[in-house]
Amino acid sequence: MWYERGVNEESSRSKPQGSLRAFASRYWGVWWLLPVAVALIELGLHFWQTRTVVGPEDWHGVREALESEVGADDLVVIAPSWLDPVGRMQLGDALMTEQRVARADESRFPVAHEVALGTDRSSALLAWTVEREKRFGALRVRVLRNPNHRPVIDDLVGHVDGSRMGVAIIRNDERPCLWKDGRPVSGNLGYGPTVPGGRYQCSPHLWVGATINADLTYAPRRCIHAPPPGRGGVLRLRFRDVRFGDRLEGHHALYVEAERDRRGASIRMKFSSDGVALGEAVHEDGEGWASFGWDTPGLRGVTAELLVEISSDRGDRRVYCFEATTR
Repeated sequence: MWYERGVNEESSRSKPQGSLRAFASRYWGVWWLLPVAVALIELGLHFWQTRTVVGPEDWHGVREALESEVGADDLVVIAPSWLDPVGRMQLGDALMTEQRVARADESRFPVAHEVALGTDRSSALLAWTVEREKRFGALRVRVLRNPNHRPVIDDLVGHVDGSRMGVAIIRNDERPCLWKDGRPVSGNLGYGPTVPGGRYQCSPHLWVGATINADLTYAPRRCIHAPPPGRGGVLRLRFRDVRFGDRLEGHHALYVEAERDRRGASIRMKFSSDGVALGEAVHEDGEGWASFGWDTPGLRGVTAELLVEISSDRGDRRVYCFEATTR
């Protein structure tokens, strides 16, 4: 009995070793393929990297081509989006203007020049018609036509210059904000939009001016910084000599750090002209760069004053920015 038990125990202890030897014997013939597979993967990655590296000569060729072809009203876009900072640096401010990089949307541009890495595309331009394409090493430049182009008649952001608009805080009375010329002030992430050198100063901490705001997706947006004063107050903007069309439309948002927690008060914005209400837009935290708009057929061809009134139940962390155009 004890002998049989010892034999069985010895047999059970030897089974794992026997199984390992059997496994090794069975599969040893294919193990040599592992380093070969790794080598092939590395070779493929090397081939892909060398084919997609963008050299200085590629950017130089793209820049020369764009400088001779891009019209004043055309859009220039970099794809994919992670290449955008490099593209802006390589192409320069003359091509990558604020109006193009921090655009409200793409509807105002009749033509786009898409600078893409290989076959990458800008998602915003997928419905546009590709007219022609040219290669510059790893880069491709496509000329696209907007099938839904809607030209801008007047842009309210362009009125923020100290003479074409007036700003005031309304509480018990109307207190005008004074235009101030100075140096722009900016800061690190979380500071908020850059305080422009030219702006309307309503209080030590409340100003109105054209700036670049980071929306909920951190995309740059060219807009008018116009925070509501809160506590029953109204921020009133008077835009002089606005040229109207069949429609007034725009976008609005808060600075990303003020909106993403979704704890702020609603912001209301009312538009009117010569005492006639045109429309009202409400922005709630979490909506991001949201659009609004109304038809204005009775104002087509008219040049008149446009009144915008912005209010909120609370004024804390209401870093609000909007843009609007007539079409």
